[in-house]
Amino acid sequence: MTTKKADDYLFEITCFLVASAERTLGPEQGYGACRLVQTLYMLSFLPDHADIKGNELLMKVRSYVDADPQNFWREPQLKQFLTELSQQLAKEIKKQKNLGK
Repeated sequence: MTTKKADDYLFEITCFLVASAERTLGPEQGYGACRLVQTLYMLSFLPDHADIKGNELLMKVRSYVDADPQNFWREPQLKQFLTELSQQLAKEIKKQKNLGK
């Protein structure tokens, strides 16, 4: 059994949640996407409680939610934000693969 570093595990959770949030958008699924983004937001505070470094994608989520905490969940804005986050995630995955992680 291999043990993952906390930073690697946190990155995997981030990947899972970004992909999940993007795929749950729809007429009745807005609530699910909102909850996933809220989970990402909570994870952005994990470095405050554990000996791990921050995660650029999570900090982007924190900035997005903090910028408009009453309206971050509205579908047009949320859909655009998740598209941007997914594109950034894809670049990071490619970069990590090239570094041999």
